[in-house]
Amino acid sequence: MLLYCNVDYSHTIIIAITTSFSLISWRKINASVTDYVTNGDAPIATLVMVAMLMLTRSLSLSIIAAFIILFLYHYFFLPFLRQDDLALLAFLFTAILLFIMYFASNRMIPIPVPLHTLFCGQSIPSSPIMAFIVVISITLYMFIKQLRYEFTIITLGKNYFTILGVSQTIIELLMAFITTLAAMITIILVGWLGAFFYNLPFLSKTNDITSLIVLALCITLLLYVSYFVNPSYIIIPLTITDFCFLAIVTRRMPCSR
Repeated sequence: MLLYCNVDYSHTIIIAITTSFSLISWRKINASVTDYVTNGDAPIATLVMVAMLMLTRSLSLSIIAAFIILFLYHYFFLPFLRQDDLALLAFLFTAILLFIMYFASNRMIPIPVPLHTLFCGQSIPSSPIMAFIVVISITLYMFIKQLRYEFTIITLGKNYFTILGVSQTIIELLMAFITTLAAMITIILVGWLGAFFYNLPFLSKTNDITSLIVLALCITLLLYVSYFVNPSYIIIPLTITDFCFLAIVTRRMPCSR
């Protein structure tokens, strides 16, 4: 049936592959069990984009504003939160966002872009920008892959920064920038859908090429489905599953370390 639908398959496959690079990069720099929904990135970025879209009606400005807010969140706020507080904060932002989206879906709140764009991504206005994102995503992946041991040390905590012989401030700025970049690439391309893959633990035991193929196939399937159903029917079950997975892994709701 999909073959008879008016879907740009090449565009979708490129998005799926590009997002896979970003998600693999995210796994290498984020040792936590939380993903970009349960750590607050996705709900905060989406809320910022909703607010900016209502004020400016510009998707580009909304993405830039979301990137800046997430960078500040990662650099100034995130390192000082315990993981259980972090998950509670993410849950609160998610509940607020879904409440706003309910009114937006009933046209009580005017948002000048489809809800599909905010929740399921694919908000790429032109081919040159898509090409730029592809290059950035692959470069990000290659950079992290070459420095995988250094990133492993960094994820052990601040006490290990001195082993690298680099200023702690520089490392914290770099980590905030890279994690924000990886999260924003994923949010722009597939919205909240990429969070699903933190519920697939076997991916962490496979090599990068295998993970890339599996992720690309799964993302492509989810993107196909997102064309034909209301995003709420995908996002709400996904979000519930995400927080339940977090609760099971950490033995109490929503998270503890």
